[in-house]
Amino acid sequence: MIKTSQIADTYSASRLAEFYAISDNGSLRHAETVVNSMEVHDTFAWNILIRGNLKRKNTHKVISLYEQLLCKFVEPDGYTFTLVLKACTILSLTETAKQFHCQIIKRGLEGGAFIRNKLIHVYAAAGCGSMVDARKLFDTCPELDIVTWNSMLEGYTHNEDGESLRQMFDSMPQRDVVSWNTMIAYYVRVGEFAEAVEMFRRMQEEGEQPNGVTLLSVLTSIAHSGALAQGKWVHAYIRKHGIELDQNLGSALVNMYSRCATMDLVRDKCGCLDGAAEAFNETKRKSLDTWNAMIGGLAANGRSLEAIDLLSEMEYSNIQPDAITFSCILNACSHGGLVEE
Repeated sequence: MIKTSQIADTYSASRLAEFYAISDNGSLRHAETVVNSMEVHDTFAWNILIRGNLKRKNTHKVISLYEQLLCKFVEPDGYTFTLVLKACTILSLTETAKQFHCQIIKRGLEGGAFIRNKLIHVYAAAGCGSMVDARKLFDTCPELDIVTWNSMLEGYTHNEDGESLRQMFDSMPQRDVVSWNTMIAYYVRVGEFAEAVEMFRRMQEEGEQPNGVTLLSVLTSIAHSGALAQGKWVHAYIRKHGIELDQNLGSALVNMYSRCATMDLVRDKCGCLDGAAEAFNETKRKSLDTWNAMIGGLAANGRSLEAIDLLSEMEYSNIQPDAITFSCILNACSHGGLVEE
């Protein structure tokens, strides 16, 4: 392109910058060189450069590139602001986001639904987010899509405003799996496990299909509340739909069965441990947490020799035990009278 002077063409140079900035084999340094060498600076090229840095998690660079863009007398557009607002969300730069908001209003871009969603999200979700500002935007938004509603749910969750969260959820015209996951995760976070399980039951009644995130939260709730029937339903659902038990989901399932086995309200102790063993064996790639959950479950329910045997199997699998593992084993030896072991 340099030999044929195509680099002087704004369109060609922008496409070259796009390749450098977005491609997995590209170079942000080369992309920046191309953009800075362009005779006519256009918004598209600078958006590509900003997007490339955002993609590679150079989030602070995104803000500085916006400042450079203005110095070059390039006019930002709606897409520019969606990128910089995303950077503000990641960095929790609420005050910076407010400055961008002022510039958006000044340029008459506040009417775009996508920009409004980004503004609501940055106010609601940033670490020091202002739910008052988010709510003002929400209440004046002519078109509310599911992303906007979910952003408000996320904001109330971060602010631990359970009352406003529930009111917002109940007033939603429609919900998706993200909406339900936000509610269930909130109840788990504040220790209202029975409410989380009840929310999961409602989710099923309304025909929303849970995903891996849902199942993780629900299994955590069940492990604390002892709702074994729901736990078995979750296990059956995983099998029916061929969901792979990864390290996190497998560990959560084993832990759920193991904890339920220690609760007085659960009568089928052996059934719980059998379920834990099945989940353990179904988990192809076991993490340290998976092993600890199974060993701890056996130890807490008087199956001390099995717990010790599993420790040997764990070491044979090249998984190094930690303090939690040894605590479980000592518990097993104590309950089993295995002093020598």
